[in-house]
Amino acid sequence: MNINLVSLLKYTAALSKINSLPQPLIQQISALPGVKIRDLKLTDLVLPANQCNGIYFFVSPNDSVVYVGKASSRCFVERLGGHFDLRAGNWFSSFLRAYARIVNGVVGDLSSEDYEKSYNDILDYRLKILAIDIPANQTLSAAVKHTIAMLERFFVKHYKYQPGIIVLNR
Repeated sequence: MNINLVSLLKYTAALSKINSLPQPLIQQISALPGVKIRDLKLTDLVLPANQCNGIYFFVSPNDSVVYVGKASSRCFVERLGGHFDLRAGNWFSSFLRAYARIVNGVVGDLSSEDYEKSYNDILDYRLKILAIDIPANQTLSAAVKHTIAMLERFFVKHYKYQPGIIVLNR
């Protein structure tokens, strides 16, 4: 596991009952260096089966979190690859689509060229991953998926309201 890219959070039943984002968790993500998109390797995203789901963050070169996403039904290696689909009409690359619309001002349907320009623009952005460490005796249950979705909402809300940060999530 790439320690610059991935931080672990142990899943417990208590985690599913939190009602706000704990400050130590925010600090844990802030301290994680991340890996530049241009340096990212497919093998960096291959994690053990009990740690392949969770929350991921795209961070701008000025260290602002601009996108928060979740990998709950799919592993990180499956979900994150979808963000870099450059074909016109694709529906899975929501980060590039949001970037093209908000930063590059694209209106209407995106062309392959729009996706490619956005991709080239974000090569120096970094990826950070918060992997949920599910105990070996558990599976990716509805409760775990709910916890991942809840954490994603908490992180989006947290970063959206930070001064000077443009959060690309809807």
